Amino acid sequence: MIRKYYYQIQSKSQRLKILKEVKGHFEKAVTKAEEKFDSGEEEVSQSSITKLKLGLAGTLNDIIELESDIKVARFYLEEIFKKAYSSFAEMPDSEINPVAFKFNNYDTWFKISGLASFFDLEKFANKSNNELILKEGFQRIVETREKLILARKNRKITRALLVSEVANYDFGIGDPGDLFEALVIYSRVLGGYYDSVYNFNLAVAGLNLVKASFLGKP
Repeated sequence: MIRKYYYQIQSKSQRLKILKEVKGHFEKAVTKAEEKFDSGEEEVSQSSITKLKLGLAGTLNDIIELESDIKVARFYLEEIFKKAYSSFAEMPDSEINPVAFKFNNYDTWFKISGLASFFDLEKFANKSNNELILKEGFQRIVETREKLILARKNRKITRALLVSEVANYDFGIGDPGDLFEALVIYSRVLGGYYDSVYNFNLAVAGLNLVKASFLGKP
């Protein structure tokens, strides 16, 4: 439970950082578009300005939601730790990174985990059901890790797209619609990446928790 809220704060803080970056780009784009429109430049329409403003409004809405989610997660940690934690405390590490999990094969992990000899005991109850729980947990890790790898690749591509569109717009050769789409894609893909890291880390923590409960370790 502690890891869940800890990872939530980290992932949502990273997403919040991205959205604040996107907010800055939208604000700058709106100002520039309005200046061009007022000067009578034909390539900038009122609809383009409206689209950029709506993009900014959507980003502000997401920022409000994320800030609230982070506060709620901190409240839960405060309740768990009581006086040992404050909801206003700084995170020791605000960036979320994938935890280490090198295994690709369930049988290999099972042997190294220490569960193999434990499960050989005849007195172990519900052996088949418990093995299914472990196998499902391991498969969730494989699934979330594959999604994470894909999200990481998309993050690099999207970042390059945004840099290109922002540069073009700053030089006066970009289209407001293209910039709008790039900013929306960027916020969605980067948010998806941090969600993927969160889901992977939580899957690993979940399997480790199940393993510890079987082995009788805290």
